[in-house]
Amino acid sequence: MAKQQKYYAIKTGKGVKDKIVTTWSECEQLVKGYPSVYKSFKTEEEAKLYLGSIKDVDKKLEENNKAMEYNKAKKKGTVSVANVFKGVRIDKVIAEEFEAKCKDLNISKEKILNELIKEWVD
Repeated sequence: MAKQQKYYAIKTGKGVKDKIVTTWSECEQLVKGYPSVYKSFKTEEEAKLYLGSIKDVDKKLEENNKAMEYNKAKKKGTVSVANVFKGVRIDKVIAEEFEAKCKDLNISKEKILNELIKEWVD
């Protein structure tokens, strides 16, 4: 199966504004290490709509910074389950049932696992 084409819409990057590129390597060169606003899309039309929808670049940059800070703080206080349970595998059917039940209850898998582990430890 061929890899689907992606379109990277760069609202602002290193010396570019409102640019669409088709490879991550080109996008990365234009956004990495620079306060940038960008997003990937499956179609060029979606990418163009995105570029037209962002009116306040400074506000979007501020939102991006807040999201990055939140993610950094979250990573400091958490560990990946893969790191804690290396080599542990769960039966596919059980995993699928667990995901379906989470969806039915509208509760994230992470929240349920946290609560189960807390209950087990206490």
